[in-house]
Amino acid sequence: MDFRQYLASVVEKVEGAVMTILFDPDGMVVALFPETSPFDAEGLAARYAFLFRELILASTRAGQGEIRTILMELENASVVALPLKEGYVLSLILKPGGNVGRGIFEVKKAAFFLEKGL
Repeated sequence: MDFRQYLASVVEKVEGAVMTILFDPDGMVVALFPETSPFDAEGLAARYAFLFRELILASTRAGQGEIRTILMELENASVVALPLKEGYVLSLILKPGGNVGRGIFEVKKAAFFLEKGL
């Protein structure tokens, strides 16, 4: 399955989107779009894999159930992340002021198709 077509679709449809990254539970990049970006995709995936894994464990321990969407508003970017099956994560990086609501919607649409190929 060509994951890049789904990642590209998210970036192209969301105002302010910079890149999408699909990474595995160990933080290894499986696919990304575009190939060049002002962000270090490999570094982000490695750091966020650890952070997201801890968030998921904390939610489970607190009895709150599964995390469905993670949203981080940072000084220089917004991050929308969706945990997928088997620990994979689909993440969208947006510029400040990017359309986060549309980003969440498009990431969820892409996740539906990506999970079939994992």
